[in-house]
Amino acid sequence: MEDKFKYKLVETKKNVKTFEVTVDKSLEQEYYEKAFQKLSADIKIAGFRPGKAPRDVVEPKVALDALNETVNSLLPDVTVKVLVKENITPLGRVEYDIKDVKGESEMVYKFTVHTYPDIDVSKVKKIKVTAKKDEVKEDEVDSVIRNIIRSTLPRDKWAGEEKAEDEKISKKDEKKEDAVSVDTTFEITDELVKELGYEDAKSVEELRKSVKESLNKVKDNQYESELLEKGLEEVQKIVEMEIPHDMVHHEADHRQADFEARLKQINLNVDEYLKAQGKTMKELHDEWERDIEKMIFRDVFAVQLAHQEKLIPSEEELDTEIDKIEDEMTKVRYKGDQRMRDQYRTMVSVNKGLQKFLEWLK
Repeated sequence: MEDKFKYKLVETKKNVKTFEVTVDKSLEQEYYEKAFQKLSADIKIAGFRPGKAPRDVVEPKVALDALNETVNSLLPDVTVKVLVKENITPLGRVEYDIKDVKGESEMVYKFTVHTYPDIDVSKVKKIKVTAKKDEVKEDEVDSVIRNIIRSTLPRDKWAGEEKAEDEKISKKDEKKEDAVSVDTTFEITDELVKELGYEDAKSVEELRKSVKESLNKVKDNQYESELLEKGLEEVQKIVEMEIPHDMVHHEADHRQADFEARLKQINLNVDEYLKAQGKTMKELHDEWERDIEKMIFRDVFAVQLAHQEKLIPSEEELDTEIDKIEDEMTKVRYKGDQRMRDQYRTMVSVNKGLQKFLEWLK
């Protein structure tokens, strides 16, 4: 096939390339004949057995369909050959522009493809951003512990003498009881902690340590999220990338369908809900599209960075990552289904790429 078509790059803009392809008439005819033979076999002509009628009688009945099938199969096949030759992995769908299908000696068409952008690692490493990292304060730890106790243990376990006073007030005015029910004065004792059973802590000291570690993890995650978000904003300034609109729009449509289905499950009318929120569906759709664009940019950047830094997991490494999944059925699907396996490889690559970028930011 390679000797029956030629192509040239006619336009490049950011990560978008447009090629013009010229296909020999002989190759087009090969595809047309396959389509014609398949379609003509089902044509019934009076006085002839199926598939035995003269071509000049059958062809007018199937010519248009055969031509459409020729184009629909020939163009993708040739385009794939071009992409392989150019070592291009498409980002999103290929867009076709058929210039001349009925040429006497050749078929000419154009196709436009979004490619994965080139990442200049040296520039990415120079990105400097800052984010606020808060230290965990003792009163935060104290507040969290008190909230855990209030929400977990019966009131009479921790309210002490103030419970009786609250009960007197509640008899007079139930609303007022709510106003005084938040008690910040009770003592946190080892006995309360043991009864609480939180993280198997047996003493106040152990509980404070466990809660402080949890709060530190939360604040670390917040710090890293802010750092990463600011870093990606800077990446967008140095990485030229146009995201295919059809990818964004398609995903936004999925979100809309899920959104409407969730409202239906809880018996909420979509229009009434949106009116209460002061938004239109278009405004919500636009918000989703902006979020999706950021998400796609982040994932594409991370995968490209993982490729360049040789962080894409091997088959053995991927199996190790899949083995970490707790749900056995999910684990089996990821190991046995190649499509899902490839999806998981992408997920792991994204995480590795973002982690590497975060290391540079720190």
